[in-house]
Amino acid sequence: MPVLALGCAHEAELQPVPAAGVAVRKDVAAQEVSGVRIEAAGDWRGEPSDLDQVLTPVRLTIENHSGRVLRIRFQDFALVGEAGFGYAALPPFRMQAAIGMREAPRFKLAAAVRTRAVVRPMPHPRFAYRRFYVAPYFGALYPGFESWPYGTWAYDPLYYDRWYGSWPVELPSQDMLEEALPEGAVADGGSASGFLYFQLPRSRERQVDFEMALVDARSGESFGTARIPFIIRQ
Repeated sequence: MPVLALGCAHEAELQPVPAAGVAVRKDVAAQEVSGVRIEAAGDWRGEPSDLDQVLTPVRLTIENHSGRVLRIRFQDFALVGEAGFGYAALPPFRMQAAIGMREAPRFKLAAAVRTRAVVRPMPHPRFAYRRFYVAPYFGALYPGFESWPYGTWAYDPLYYDRWYGSWPVELPSQDMLEEALPEGAVADGGSASGFLYFQLPRSRERQVDFEMALVDARSGESFGTARIPFIIRQ
C-alpha cells in the first residue's frame, strides 16, 4: 500500500467501531485471527499530553495462541485510510546508533552525532510481556531481555532510515520510549502490550483501519491479517 508523509497538524483521536469479527468494549476493540487475539485502543495518557495533535498513538495488546511464534515488526502494522493510503508505524529508535552501542566507542560517538538524541538502554521499560523475545538488534536497548535466538534476524535499514526521520522535533519523549512495544517475537502462549506511534492521518480522513500482518517468526510465512476499524474524532 502507498504510505504518506506526515500531514498537517490536527487532532486525531481514535474511537473503535463495531464490525464483523470485532468486539468493542468502551474504547477498546478486540479481534481474534488464526489464534491471535488483538486488542487496540487510542488511549494515550502520558507525556506529551497533546500527542494526538502530531501523531496517532495506538495501545496494542497481543495474546498468541496460534501454535506459532508471532513476529512483531513495525512494518507489519499500518493505519489504512478510506482511500487505501497507509500511515506508517514510526520506529522509536535510530537503529544505526543502537547497533553502534555494541561496537567500538569511536563508532558509538559517530552514531550519536548522526542522531538527534543519544540512544540509551531502557532499564525500566513499561510495556507488558510474557514469553517475549526482543529482536536481536534491540538487545543492547533492553538489557536483561532474552533476544530471539533462532537464526538471523536483520533489521530493515530502508524502513528505519525512511521513517525514523518523520518524528516531530523533540519526540519521542521518555514516556513514549518506555511504553513503546519493541520489535521481537511472542511465543505461543505468550503476550505483549505496549504502544505503537503512527503518522497522523490527513485531516480529510474520517475513518482508518488498524492493520496487523500475522507472520511466523521462524518461517516468515504470513498466516492472517487483523483489521480493526476506527473513526477519527477531530
